[in-house]
Amino acid sequence: MNMYLTRLCWNDHQWERPSGSAPKLETASFSTHSGFGFEEWLFSNSIKDVQWQYGFLQGVNKAQAKMAGSTISVYLFAIGPEKKRYLIGMIKECQVLTQDEADAAHQRLAKNGAIAGMVEDVLLVDGDRKYIESKPYREKWTLEVINIRYRTEDAIRYPTPIEAVPEIGLKNLWRYQLYNASVYQIDAWKKLANGSAPLQSSGSHPLIPEELSGTGSYFEGSVEKVLVNRYERDRRARVDCIQHYGTNCAVCEINFGEQYGSDFKGLIHVHHLKPISELGANYLIDPIKDLRPICPNCHAMVHFGNMCRSITELRAIVSK
Repeated sequence: MNMYLTRLCWNDHQWERPSGSAPKLETASFSTHSGFGFEEWLFSNSIKDVQWQYGFLQGVNKAQAKMAGSTISVYLFAIGPEKKRYLIGMIKECQVLTQDEADAAHQRLAKNGAIAGMVEDVLLVDGDRKYIESKPYREKWTLEVINIRYRTEDAIRYPTPIEAVPEIGLKNLWRYQLYNASVYQIDAWKKLANGSAPLQSSGSHPLIPEELSGTGSYFEGSVEKVLVNRYERDRRARVDCIQHYGTNCAVCEINFGEQYGSDFKGLIHVHHLKPISELGANYLIDPIKDLRPICPNCHAMVHFGNMCRSITELRAIVSK
């Protein structure tokens, strides 16, 4: 199996969702125009279907035509503040998607709510959503959103980016392309990574305790201390809720795609029947029993006046 190095755009959320930092560190790149880079979801647990986790690597994008359908190993680095190179992790077996595979995967991700979740992530950093949504006037656009897939257990992400030592040879690397890993000191890379901290599979989340394997339930409510304490929601629970209930509002039954057109297909909030602020630190949440899809308007009414009205109660109000 061929081994490569490739660069990711910088991210402050462990490459699980856009952080808004990449455009500030680059000039005349995709992220400066869009407000994000597609690599920023590389380790996101929400961009997945039953079998695969999906991602995007710009280095693969530039070699797509000749590499489609192949399996590679890839070491990941990024250029952070002060132009320093950092080791991010690796994917031991990474499959490069063909156009048909990308099209089919995108359809599944749109259906399970993952694409809508990406749009929400982009809006949070004031990015441009048009780069994620359907572009029927352009061929091969799905490969610009996802171009690789891998098994969760084949991805390794370091708990924190590791500053690269000169011996590895990354100093003069800055392009988003695939570099032949055999030219660089991968042994020095491994030694540095193994000596700094335990490696972490991309299947875990730094802010949310791991879900129970095979139970279909998730932990939520884990507090992340930033400037204030805030509750971090597990996006996997959102995806499972939407897969079960669909994207019609549980109160008024509106479907944004049907009401406003395909550009808004899949957009929906997910409501916690019990307020997150009342959950314990490691509340075990069941996405079918505890969550419901609900439109922003009804969601606002549920919580209006610092209350948490029931779905049944609000349905009665709407039906009057």
